[in-house]
Order: sequence, then C-alpha cells, then structure tokens
Amino acid sequence: MVAAIVTVLICAVLLQIFQHIGYALIGKTTFEVYKRIFKADASNKIHTLKKEVLTLRHDLTNTSAQDEFAKWAKIRRALDKKVADFEELSKSESSSRASFEAKVSWGLWIFMWIFQMALMTIYSNEPIFYIPDGWLGPFTYLLSLPMAPKGSVSVFYWFYAVKNVTGRILQRFP
Repeated sequence: MVAAIVTVLICAVLLQIFQHIGYALIGKTTFEVYKRIFKADASNKIHTLKKEVLTLRHDLTNTSAQDEFAKWAKIRRALDKKVADFEELSKSESSSRASFEAKVSWGLWIFMWIFQMALMTIYSNEPIFYIPDGWLGPFTYLLSLPMAPKGSVSVFYWFYAVKNVTGRILQRFP
C-alpha cells in the first residue's frame, strides 16, 4: 500500500512538473545539450561563418564600388559564397532542431502517459488508503471504482487528486 502511494505520488508530480515546464522547452534544452556534446563542430562552423559574413559585410561597406571595383567585386563574391554556405548550414541545423525537439517532446509525453497507465493498471486492485466509515456516505463506493476494495480510495482518484493539487501549486510559480 505504501509503495503504491509513493510510486503514484512521484509519477503524478513528475508528470505535472513536465506539463508545467512544457514538453517543448524540455525538447529545446535537450537539443542544446545534444548540440554541445555531439554537434559542436557544426555549431562552431556556423558561428565562424556568421563572423566571416559580418566581417565581409563590414569590408564591403567600407570599400567604394566606383573607386576600387576589383576589390569590391572580390569581396562581394566571397560574401555571396559565405552567405550561401551559412544559409545552407543554418537550414540544415534548423530542420534537425525541429525534428529532434518534436521527437523528444512527443517521446517524453508518450512515455509519461504509458507509464501513468501502467501504474494505474498495476495498482488498480490495490487500495491506496481506507476512508473511515460514514465520512462520505454513498460516495465512499465511488472512490473505490473501478477495482479497489469498497471503502478505499482507488489509484485513479489518488492520481487525479495528486495531479490536481500539484497543478494548482505549480500555477503559483510562473
């Protein structure tokens, strides 16, 4: 009985915290960690290209197209090439970011709901705690639905109550 209370309590609180934080934010944070660990070279290359583009744009604005046309044209060609490379790498990272974030957020959401349903199935016959006789009258039977013993609170109502209270507490924190 104590194991069921604690397990369901922890699962419900974690689920509510994830919902409060937002699965999308968790996905973004996970991608940033993934990018720093596994994609550091690509990220550094994008950063370097961005610096080069800014430097070339600065040089281009400081060069007169009429007085130094050959130099201006050379800088312009280099700038166009670097901008094309930068845009290509940026698009690639952007699409991989969107795909990764969607997979992580949906995967986490699915895992948490499957875990929740598994807990409810495992502990469906086990009472979470018993209600003293006469406290709730005929509603005592309803709290034991669907399969807990009469006079007890089932895992379904316990899970709902914990999620509801945790959600209300978390609403106080932006």
